[in-house]
Amino acid sequence: MSGIVGSITAISKEFNDLDNNTIKGIKTANYLEGKIKDAELEKQTTQVQEKPAEEIDPAKLVEDIKDDMTR
Repeated sequence: MSGIVGSITAISKEFNDLDNNTIKGIKTANYLEGKIKDAELEKQTTQVQEKPAEEIDPAKLVEDIKDDMTR
């Protein structure tokens, strides 16, 4: 799994495996926070890239140009 779901799953597993080791918990938390930030950034980037580009209809463009020229 990748992305946010994969990061949350990994964090949950890591948290359950800590066994009250504070130093390991702090190191793990810092590492996993970075993974979450990377996943969130990747998700935002993907959403921005997925926006469809505006398609130009040639027939409508020709009609708009003709209309502008006749005014």
